[in-house]
Amino acid sequence: MNLISLLIVVALALVMSWFGTYCVIKFAYKYGLYDKPNARKIHHEKIPRLGGVSFFPLGVIIIDLLSQLAPVLGVHDFPDVSVLVGLVPALLLLYVVGLIDDIWGVRYRIKFLFQAAVAILLCLNGYYYHDLYGLIGLHEVPTWLGWLVTVFMVIYVTNAFNFIDGIDGLSSGLAILTFAYFACFFSELGNEVFMIVCVIMPLILIPFMFYNVFGHSDKHTKVFMGDAGSLFLGLIFVILSIELSQHSVPEAGGDNLLLFSVAPLLLPLLDVIQVVVHRLRTGANPFQADKSHIHHRCMAFGWTQHVTLFIVITFAVILTTLCYFLAYVLDINVVLAIVIVVWLVFNGLLSRKRINKNMI
Repeated sequence: MNLISLLIVVALALVMSWFGTYCVIKFAYKYGLYDKPNARKIHHEKIPRLGGVSFFPLGVIIIDLLSQLAPVLGVHDFPDVSVLVGLVPALLLLYVVGLIDDIWGVRYRIKFLFQAAVAILLCLNGYYYHDLYGLIGLHEVPTWLGWLVTVFMVIYVTNAFNFIDGIDGLSSGLAILTFAYFACFFSELGNEVFMIVCVIMPLILIPFMFYNVFGHSDKHTKVFMGDAGSLFLGLIFVILSIELSQHSVPEAGGDNLLLFSVAPLLLPLLDVIQVVVHRLRTGANPFQADKSHIHHRCMAFGWTQHVTLFIVITFAVILTTLCYFLAYVLDINVVLAIVIVVWLVFNGLLSRKRINKNMI
């Protein structure tokens, strides 16, 4: 797409997403669909947790509407997005599970079953990992193993983005950066369909992030993302990861496409491991929510949510950048080992004396 076409798409998408997000917030406050505070949560007011409800329908509506309006608006180079139709059932299923969880609650075992079912739907549509690019010595893998890896990644990534959604702006901020990362890759590879997805989705997230970070509960403008949003985003990132890992890139680094495809996801993925290990060491249920996440550990130093947001986002950028550049020169296993060491060092610094030990 040329620059003018892209600007038209951006402007229309942003207006539609802002209106849609505003309507969802007003609906949630009107009918009292709140996320009530408790001992493990940072907020002390009743705030709606349905901000992510708009992500999936807005994404579908905006992309479809823009494809229909493109010729009318003089945008004749809008890509054929019909190839995305096969992904809708999987996205819709997990979105519904997240929505039910936001309103009534869903046990984690049930969520796992649906996440596995969603992964199988992706596999049936041809979206699964075919090549592990040397990870633990594996390259091209048989179909059955590719399906197992995909099921694992769907469960892992969707829960990682669900878990990291603990302070204002964190999930949406990480998601916007992740979409920007993938957009650059798909633009370079000439994959305009997925580039459009990666351009549209941040425009949907920006209004939510504004209300999430700067909104006020007393003015009925503050909202949380909820599971409908975080699970949906996690699944989108698995799809983008699979799509990128299947591209043919002859240049240097082409042998590490899997590493490129997970680089922006490293912080939430490593945070899940750290949290589960911490809970097992303390004898707690690994799926029982607590305050052992990276953002809680930062706030234990007395840092505000906004300062913590800046620190965690900055660290995520550092991990992604480190992984990206090392992927051109080192084996995937060596790069992951280096990233894990950096993560452990950072967490070691967070384990020093804290102002508020009750935060973890």
